[in-house]
Amino acid sequence: IDALKEEIRQNHIKIGKLESEKEALRKKNPLSNPEVHEIKTLGSGASAIVKSCYINGWICAMKEIDIRGCEVPRAEISLLEKLPLHENFVQYFFHRELLE
Repeated sequence: IDALKEEIRQNHIKIGKLESEKEALRKKNPLSNPEVHEIKTLGSGASAIVKSCYINGWICAMKEIDIRGCEVPRAEISLLEKLPLHENFVQYFFHRELLE
């Protein structure tokens, strides 16, 4: 039991550090005016295309979604914005809506 308590304590410390790092990244906000350079298409589905790209020097995957007439992408964005920083989670950076 003591070993489990110690493991939980260590995990709480790690989570605290990750949350601090996430907050520091948000304050820096290198993506306030993102420069996106698409590399290639990785895959596509019914209403989305996933592309590899450079965003302000980061190698990322970008999901491009046609949101016309659909609330699902907005719900997905809302969920991703709330996810805590974690090494095994996809990290959400930003979104923008383009009018065409």
